[in-house]
Amino acid sequence: MTVVFYAIGCSATKEPEIQKNYQLYLESQDPTAQTKLRDLIARFNTVAGFIALNYTDSDEGDVSRVHLATILDDGAAAGQGGGREKFQYEEQANRGDYLPVRMKTMELWFTFEAFFEYPVEENWLVFCHEIGHGLEMMHSANPKSIMYSGNYETKTAEWDIFFDRVRAYFSDDFQDWATYEQSHPGV
Repeated sequence: MTVVFYAIGCSATKEPEIQKNYQLYLESQDPTAQTKLRDLIARFNTVAGFIALNYTDSDEGDVSRVHLATILDDGAAAGQGGGREKFQYEEQANRGDYLPVRMKTMELWFTFEAFFEYPVEENWLVFCHEIGHGLEMMHSANPKSIMYSGNYETKTAEWDIFFDRVRAYFSDDFQDWATYEQSHPGV
C-alpha cells in the first residue's frame, strides 16, 4: 500500500520515509528474562548476518515491546506478535519543513512457559515465529515454514528461507510481502 502525503502550497508529493525501529523493550524487570531476551536477540542477529534487533532498557519513544503473560488473549499456546505502524512528520534539521515518516515497530507476547520452560530450540522457533509476525509476515501453509502456525518441528524447519525473508525485509528495495512473494513464488 502506498500512502502519499500532499504538502500544502506545494505541487510536489513526498513518499513517506520508512523507519524500522526494532529496539526491543521487555515489559519486565526480571534479570533472567532480560538476559534470555538479550541472548535470543544476539542469536537472531548472528543468523541474520546483521543487526536487525536491539535490546533497550528504555521504554521511551517508539520502541518495540515484548510482554510475558500466563495466558494469551487469543488462546495462542506460546506467543503472538504483530507489526505496528505510526505515521508522523519529522522536522528536517535547519530547513523548517517536515518529512512524512512511517515508523514501524512490533508488539510481541510470550507465555511464561514458552519463554522460560520450552526446550532451547523450541523456544528459538517460537521467538523467530513471533518476530516474523512483527516483521509483517503472515502464517504459511507450508508445514516446514517457521511461519507455519503451530510448527514446533525444529529439525525440519526451513531456517534458510526464513532468514532470507528477514534479510529481504530489511533491504532498501523491500516494498511489501505481496510484492516479494510475486518475485519469489513458493517461498
